[in-house]
Amino acid sequence: MEFFRLGAEEKARFYQKILLEVGRLAPIMLIDADGNFIFASDAFLTDMGLEAEDLRHKSAYDLVAEKYYDRSPSLKALAEGKDCGELSESKDGFPVYTETKLLRNEQGEVEYALCHSLKPASIDHEVELLRHQVAYYRGEVAELKNRLRSGPQTIYQSEAMRRSIVTADRVAKADTAVMLTGESGVGKDLMARHIHERSARSGKPFVPVCIPMMSPSLLESELFGYVEGAFTGSMRKGKTGLFEAANGGTVFLDEVGDIPLELQVKLLRVLENQEIIRVGGTEPTHLDIRIISATNRDIPSMVEQGLFREDLYYRLGVIQLRIPPLRERTGDVPLLADFFLHKLNQKYHSHKCLAPGALSLMERYDWPGNVRQLRNVVEQSVVLSDGDFIREQDISRLIRGVPGRPPVSPSGAATGSSTHPVPVPEAASAPDVVSEASRIERQQIVDALVRAHGNKKKAAELLGISRSKLYRRLNTF
Repeated sequence: MEFFRLGAEEKARFYQKILLEVGRLAPIMLIDADGNFIFASDAFLTDMGLEAEDLRHKSAYDLVAEKYYDRSPSLKALAEGKDCGELSESKDGFPVYTETKLLRNEQGEVEYALCHSLKPASIDHEVELLRHQVAYYRGEVAELKNRLRSGPQTIYQSEAMRRSIVTADRVAKADTAVMLTGESGVGKDLMARHIHERSARSGKPFVPVCIPMMSPSLLESELFGYVEGAFTGSMRKGKTGLFEAANGGTVFLDEVGDIPLELQVKLLRVLENQEIIRVGGTEPTHLDIRIISATNRDIPSMVEQGLFREDLYYRLGVIQLRIPPLRERTGDVPLLADFFLHKLNQKYHSHKCLAPGALSLMERYDWPGNVRQLRNVVEQSVVLSDGDFIREQDISRLIRGVPGRPPVSPSGAATGSSTHPVPVPEAASAPDVVSEASRIERQQIVDALVRAHGNKKKAAELLGISRSKLYRRLNTF
């Protein structure tokens, strides 16, 4: 809309008049970025069975909580930062189609959401609305399929992760050993699979091996296999090892720094000669495999200390690729949170949505546990939050007390007392013990709720407490 030969004040008066005139006929409302009502037309109030005074101190969140409709497309648009059209169901059971247009300031920040809601007046109209819904969900399904096809490791927009992905795609074409480095939880396993799927071996096996999860005494036989009668309790016909199982494909050695020294020389033989000798055997078996390794340890320091063979380090790390921590790719937090939320809503048959304040808080947090911690927080918030909206306080309760930089307020001031990681004291004080006990109890409750798929009655039974006690504990978190 544009006016010609009118000043700012005259434009404002006309905008107001147009809004009021349109509002006499159409059910429209205007909310701010926090979901608070700014304007509601007479038609909207009539459709909802409300008076203007009812909305004076209410937000769109309140209308959902009070069951005026089952969910709010306008709040979903605010949370996702994009316009949308979606069906919901009103208090009287009618389907309501809502078109939401986000209004932004000169800096591109969302200030308001303008919503136009329409109840179907006929079967034909309802069919048309259903067509809109089908088109919308087709787009959602297509987007999710694309994400699932490529894997969550490709969900990014940060420059730091873009550089890592570009390098990974180049490395995938060169059939050589790759060592992935980075902090725990950054997604090294997903990057390894990304490299495999984009290599010439993509149609062959991808065999992940988590070294710390294997018993040191059985590690050799698991990796290389064994012949018949190799040791007491062995299978009669022997066993094929993980390297043989991956023949033609890729072996991913996770936490390779934990491989015992005595086994490292045998791993070196695999890299140099592409062959293994089964435990108890004498004949080598030739293989065609690519090895991708990963570690969060300082391997060069381990080499200096004699804890890791230098020749093996150079063979494993022909190409080294660092995966940046989440604090260096904060622009990816909303994308990852949205991806996890989609998957967890499917898992728990829910319709949760992140409120703008919750998402803003997540963007300001350091995430010391990286992507793994982010996913856990999203899952816990899906299980523990009330209603369909995950609010700022829901996220705040879950990251409170976790080592890492406290979330920073929009003004730039930290919400905590320090901007540095929380130090671990040499001896825990009484408050520290209480805090740790509370954290353990909270985690036990979360685990029970996850096992019970969000059913609080079943969770209480798993915990051996009454449902009322469970509710009391949840209210204290």
